[in-house]
Amino acid sequence: MASSEFTTRQKLNLLTIWAALSSSCFIYPIFLDDGLPIRFNDQGIQFNFALLMSFASWAIATLIRWIVIPKLTSYLAILGFFIAGLAFTEATIFYGIFLLNNDQPNEKALIFWVAVVCMIQFFPLFLNRGKSPPSIKAFD
Repeated sequence: MASSEFTTRQKLNLLTIWAALSSSCFIYPIFLDDGLPIRFNDQGIQFNFALLMSFASWAIATLIRWIVIPKLTSYLAILGFFIAGLAFTEATIFYGIFLLNNDQPNEKALIFWVAVVCMIQFFPLFLNRGKSPPSIKAFD
C-alpha cells in the first residue's frame, strides 16, 4: 500500500472526527448560550477583538486546509493538521459565546455562520487522492 492511500478505518476515523467537531458548532451555542445565533438584524456589525481573533483563526484554518494538508502524504501528519484546523475553527464558536454579549447578535451570527462554512471546508474530500470514489461493493 502506498503512503498516500488510506485504509477504510483511517477514512472512517477522519469522517467521524469531522462529524463530531462539526456538530459541536451547533451544540455549544445551544447549551452554553441563548441558542443558535442564526439571524442578523439591522443593527450593523461592529469590528471588535472577538472578530479579529475569529478572522485570524479562520485564516489559519483555511491555510491548513488548502495549503498544508494537500502537500502531506502521511496519515498521521494529515490527522494532526486536520484536527488542528478543526480546532482553530471551533475556537471561533467559543469566541462568539464567551467574548460577545447578547447585545451583539450580528457579530455572534457572523462568527457562527463563517465557522460553519469553515467546518464544511474540512469535509475530508482528500481521502481518495484523485481516484474515483469507491462503489458500495468496496466496503464489503
